[in-house]
Amino acid sequence: MTTRVMTAERVSILTGILIAMLATLLRYLADGVAQDRLILLCIAAVVVLGVAVASWRLLDAVARRRFPPLLGRMGIAMAASLLVVAVWQAVQGGLAGLDGLAVLSHGTTLGLLIHALAVGLRRSA
Repeated sequence: MTTRVMTAERVSILTGILIAMLATLLRYLADGVAQDRLILLCIAAVVVLGVAVASWRLLDAVARRRFPPLLGRMGIAMAASLLVVAVWQAVQGGLAGLDGLAVLSHGTTLGLLIHALAVGLRRSA
């Protein structure tokens, strides 16, 4: 009996990592971060994209059918996290100090973390 190394859950987490990296890239572009950091982040994003595409190709038909609901759950986790981070920043610094790109970056990262923990807990149960 052979086991598949790639699962829909892993591909969904790779997709979430790519989304979080792109959100961080937007923040770096707006803040004018040093060019070398931008280049490294872009290279890392391309590598993650390549691994995600290769992983997608390794999935069987059953795993590919499980992938869209996982993306939906990750989207819900990220949307809820964006709201939580926005409220947290508004409470801490007021509405005038609300930085939209920081909310986007931190919110997507928190949403990815929640999604990964939920996937891990669901698989162990």
